[in-house]
Amino acid sequence: MKYSYKDVDNRSLDGGRMLRKYINLFKLIRKPGLREFWEYTKLIFIGLTLLGTIGFVIWIVFGLFIVR
Repeated sequence: MKYSYKDVDNRSLDGGRMLRKYINLFKLIRKPGLREFWEYTKLIFIGLTLLGTIGFVIWIVFGLFIVR
């Protein structure tokens, strides 16, 4: 199957427009404050703890039912 230049996505050819979009995005981004940082840190810690607990329970349950 042959491809022609019409099959190429136009966005990949217009790097200047994409660069301007990224620059505008970086202008909107701000550094989080200390309070916001700690809120995200707590949420991540709670999520990891929950995921680890679920994995540990599954490990224990399968350990009880599988005879070695």
